[in-house]
Amino acid sequence: MYNDKSFRDLAHLAVTTGVNLKPGQNLVISTNPGTYGFARLVAEEAYKVGAIFVRILQEDQYLNTHRARYVSPKDWDYYPEFLVNEFKTYAQESWARIALEDMEDLDVGSGDLQEALGHFRKVRSQKLATYREAQIRDQFPWCVLAIPGPKWAKRLGMSTHELWEILKPINRLDRADPAHAWKEAGNLLESRGEMLTALNLKSLRFQSPGTDLQIGLIPGGRWLGGGAQTPDGRSFMPNIPTEEVFTTPDWRLTQGRVQVTRPVEVLGTLVKGAWFVYENGLVVDYGAQEGQESLKNYLAIDPQAGCLGEVALVDGGNPIAQSKILFGSILLDENASCHMALGFGYPHALPPGTDASGCNVTLVHTDFMIGSDDLTVTGLTDKDREVVLVEKGRIVLN
Repeated sequence: MYNDKSFRDLAHLAVTTGVNLKPGQNLVISTNPGTYGFARLVAEEAYKVGAIFVRILQEDQYLNTHRARYVSPKDWDYYPEFLVNEFKTYAQESWARIALEDMEDLDVGSGDLQEALGHFRKVRSQKLATYREAQIRDQFPWCVLAIPGPKWAKRLGMSTHELWEILKPINRLDRADPAHAWKEAGNLLESRGEMLTALNLKSLRFQSPGTDLQIGLIPGGRWLGGGAQTPDGRSFMPNIPTEEVFTTPDWRLTQGRVQVTRPVEVLGTLVKGAWFVYENGLVVDYGAQEGQESLKNYLAIDPQAGCLGEVALVDGGNPIAQSKILFGSILLDENASCHMALGFGYPHALPPGTDASGCNVTLVHTDFMIGSDDLTVTGLTDKDREVVLVEKGRIVLN
């Protein structure tokens, strides 16, 4: 399945540009059974550039649903200590991480299993809090990719080959030098972030059919985009592809209603047509056309699971958006549309000395796409000047 040279090119790109693996560094790869073959390609490329040890972690959603169906609730809190120690080792030794988004096993768990699946995620998040904190602070390089598989392609009404032909240009693999192409794209996003930061925005207003949402921002917060850096200054690219610029909002200052415009995977179920109503930063009402039970269980994971941790602007003219495809992949769909994340915020978007009390601290983080061709985003500066940032789905920064 992964004999096409372009898969090898993407594996090489993930290792050299995604996590910028240095000789002598270890790498952990997370995958589902359907993309295990691609994980092997990544492992080989890592060894080629000098990795000492590569570990492939296979995460099987069917095992989670079997556990949810047959294990007594009194045992739901169990999580093996050896796994806790394993992830502590990854963080302590600064292993690079490449995660292959699981698009093969969506909707494996039925509605009656959602409570258990949500509980498992909560326990895992609690047990691996040290590792998660290290990742969101960019203590080690990490990168997320979406790899085509037969089940995902079938849901989109195409073959795996057809899906891959669509994803090639999205991943810049149609360019003579994909790494250079991503460097240029990263520079553009970084420039947009600098322009937004210089505006000293104190709030954003999102308006489109079904949406009138006000999001308060943290004074001094930065807008980031493109690549990231570890504390020792080594650059990496957390997402391939990436088309967003984002910041960490003040979760306490979210007001209004927002309509989600693309399907989102929540606890292993694809949620469609979701909407939320916020008052003083908290979700006071919500619903969905499909998957509302998953939303209910997600919001129950933690008191602030529904509060905002990220807000991102995405230009509707990028290759993912222009494909006009609803991929059902958070990685791809979030980079086709302005979005917000329910869950923890990113402290590295706040410079040292900034009041971080408005940065959401919780166990989860899930992106919800709220952009469309009808979206307008207006910013309010610290001088109370209104600035149009997005008009008809397109970023209008000059």
